[in-house]
Amino acid sequence: MERPSNLEKIRSEVEALEDAELNFEGPRARPVPFFQPAEVKLNTAAVLREDALYKKRQQQEARALKAYEEELRDMSEFESWQTRMRAEDEEKRMEEIVLRY
Repeated sequence: MERPSNLEKIRSEVEALEDAELNFEGPRARPVPFFQPAEVKLNTAAVLREDALYKKRQQQEARALKAYEEELRDMSEFESWQTRMRAEDEEKRMEEIVLRY
């Protein structure tokens, strides 16, 4: 024999209580107001800061260019070294693959 159960009745009551707590008709958010972009007026300090930053960047670029001009080298030595290292790496990779299987 089956026991009488009021499980469905209790479940429907709990769901009704949960549904009553839900509020989908809350206040709506207002749209973001449109602001005109403000015109920025530079004072003397800001102009001097910008000038110093510009000069610093120019000096860095000049130093980098000078170093490049002074340290020009033949790339053939580097390319041969790079080719040898790639070949060695490929050999090591192949050895690892052989060891796995």
